[in-house]
Amino acid sequence: MNDVARAGQRLKEIIPWEDYDDDVRSVFAIANSWRDSHVLPMKSIRLSIAHRMRHMKLSGDVVARAKRMSSIRGKLRRHPGKLDQMQDLGGCRAIMDNISGVNAMVAECLQRMPHEVRNHKNYVDQAKSDGYRSHHLIFKFEGDGDRAVYRGRRVELQIRTKLQHEPPRVCRRLQLPNRMEP
Repeated sequence: MNDVARAGQRLKEIIPWEDYDDDVRSVFAIANSWRDSHVLPMKSIRLSIAHRMRHMKLSGDVVARAKRMSSIRGKLRRHPGKLDQMQDLGGCRAIMDNISGVNAMVAECLQRMPHEVRNHKNYVDQAKSDGYRSHHLIFKFEGDGDRAVYRGRRVELQIRTKLQHEPPRVCRRLQLPNRMEP
C-alpha cells in the first residue's frame, strides 16, 4: 500500500515526456495494477445488481467500468485524496426507467447487499448546484475464498433514472428542468 500511495503522489505531478523513464513506468505499473485489482469486485457488484433488478422485475441498464488513468490523475490533482483511498476506481451505474425503480433499487442495496455500504450520498433529494441528481453508494467488497484477496476494495454504484443520466444540454433542448424527474 505504501507503493500505491507513493505512485498516487507522483501521478499528481505533470510528467514531461522527456522524464518518462523506468521510475515513471514503475509508477504507472503500480497504479494500473491497483486499479485492475478493483475490476473483479466491480464486475461482481454489477452482476449482483443486474440479478436483483431481474428478480425485482425492474427495468433499466447496468454498466460498469474501471476509471481511466487520465481521470484518476485529474481527480488526484483536483482533490486532496490519495490513490489508495479513491472510492471510484471501479464504478457501476444502474440506469433505471423511472424514479420508483431508483428508490426500490436503493432500498434493496441498503438492506440486502452482501457488501458493506460505506457511504450513501443522495443527490436526488438534494441535487448538486449544477442540477446533478443520482444516488451514490460506496461498497466495501466482501470476498470469500479465492476472492478474499479483493476484500476491502471500494466500488461506487450510481443509481439514477434515464433522464437524470442525460447530459444537461439534452434537458435544455427538451426544455426540461435540469436533470429533474418530470
